[in-house]
Amino acid sequence: MYSTRSNLILGFHGCEKAEQEKLISDSSYIRTSNEFFDWLGHGMYFWENNPRRGLLWAEQKKKAGTLKEPAVIGAVIDLGRCLDLLDSRNIELLKTCYNLFKVDSEKLDKPISINEDHPVSESRDKVLRYLDCAVIEYTHKLFTICQNSGRNGNQGNLLLQNCSGELR
Repeated sequence: MYSTRSNLILGFHGCEKAEQEKLISDSSYIRTSNEFFDWLGHGMYFWENNPRRGLLWAEQKKKAGTLKEPAVIGAVIDLGRCLDLLDSRNIELLKTCYNLFKVDSEKLDKPISINEDHPVSESRDKVLRYLDCAVIEYTHKLFTICQNSGRNGNQGNLLLQNCSGELR
């Protein structure tokens, strides 16, 4: 997990016009999303090499009534250490993390989140990604714990199993 990449990409973030202006004028300003339904976990979302897609996302939010003035902003992003979901090894890793998440949730007697349709959206694509977000955030926590304990987070599934108990 978290392969190190040395390449830069262009990313495009759909947002409110006022946020675009704030991002341009204040390089330290970053507003991340921390919703329980964030598809790929908490953070700021960018469309790679696709400014039109970023703007389209913002325009869809305007139609839904959650944005007033759609805009898009570009950024040069150094991927550095990333969880590459195009790499099949990381998909397998997420499956393992999901299973560990289930076990830990059951031990804590916590209900497991599910992805749901949005109550007013026409999309039936389970856009409220409660489960996806929980598993991604759990995966990040596992690797943070492993790193902080001096264990190498790139050693794979056995390491995850050893670190998962430290989440409690």
